[in-house]
Amino acid sequence: MDSKAGFIFFICISIFYALLRCDMAVAAEKSVKRDVNHDGVTDQIVYTDDQGNILRLELYNKGQARPAAVQYYTNKILTRAEKDTNSDGASDVIIEYGAGPRITERQDVNFDGVFDMETFYENGKRTRIKQDLNFDGKMERTTFFDGAGEVAKITVDTNADGYADEWQTFKHDCLELFEKDRNHDKQVDLKIFYVKGEKQRLIKDEDYNGYFETTQWFDRKPWTAVVETDANENKIPESISFYTEGGLMQRDSDMNQDGRVDCREYFDDHGRLIKSEESVDGAAALNMVWFYDEAGNPVRGEKDKDGDGRTDIWYFYNNGRLSSVREDINRDGRPDLWEEYDASEAIIRQSRDLNADGIPDVTKEFKTPAAGSGPGSVKKRDDSENEE
Repeated sequence: MDSKAGFIFFICISIFYALLRCDMAVAAEKSVKRDVNHDGVTDQIVYTDDQGNILRLELYNKGQARPAAVQYYTNKILTRAEKDTNSDGASDVIIEYGAGPRITERQDVNFDGVFDMETFYENGKRTRIKQDLNFDGKMERTTFFDGAGEVAKITVDTNADGYADEWQTFKHDCLELFEKDRNHDKQVDLKIFYVKGEKQRLIKDEDYNGYFETTQWFDRKPWTAVVETDANENKIPESISFYTEGGLMQRDSDMNQDGRVDCREYFDDHGRLIKSEESVDGAAALNMVWFYDEAGNPVRGEKDKDGDGRTDIWYFYNNGRLSSVREDINRDGRPDLWEEYDASEAIIRQSRDLNADGIPDVTKEFKTPAAGSGPGSVKKRDDSENEE
């Protein structure tokens, strides 16, 4: 026999014995049909080896030719289970029983042939669930469970780049902390803190430099939200904004960063500025009040010049321009100085009450400049000139 014929003979013998082993294995596998509920229809088929050890258990629903579930055994131990929950002939749930107490369950939620949820168990308890929420083939959400079986943490990859950018931390199934990487640089730039499941505080890194310059409070009644902004990162807010359901209602500003409010603004339900209070002339208190029309132009101003808590000077405006001023010089609560101004806000008339009876006793007229001339004798208001 030449070498070629010998090689062919060897191949044929190998195939023969391989087929013989398969036939023996098939012949060794036995099956038993069971009608567990005694309705006359087979609902289980048990497959065993020649020693009687279970190899496979098929479970059938009534009227179904294909098994609804199949269980696989090795050395009498369940190692794998498959389920066809929608009876389409394809397994949409696969459970792997690993060494020890570990179990992994994979599920095809939308029955498209791709497994989009995985559940992991340790000692009979869920430890983790991975989910493909948008069915793109990537598991973007992972839920972690604590020893009591309660949700401990959730991570989400919102842009499918393989890195989590949202984190939720729970205690006793209540959300305690929400974190987010908004610009996907792998750094947290938004945190929301919760107390008993209720939102309490938010901090945000607006410019993604690692410093959280915005703090928003949700538990400062009667406000629905209070927002603090620390743009220069010195832990002293430059502004604090107060919100209700209708929107922004008040804003406090500390522009000189001394820890005290320099300006307080008030807004109506439409977000229009209607009033402001300022600290002027170096006063520690807010001693200047402004009132505004719908266009945001000042219509009246009130100034507490001596810091006694009472208005000493009243300013009146027309179309956003100063038109008249009244001042209480002798501090009796009534004006005793009146001034009128032209369209350029130059004073044209001044009257004084010299005997405190509320009636002007002296009036002084100021001439207006000719067209094209300089200011001439036009007088501008200076509050310090009227000090007694």
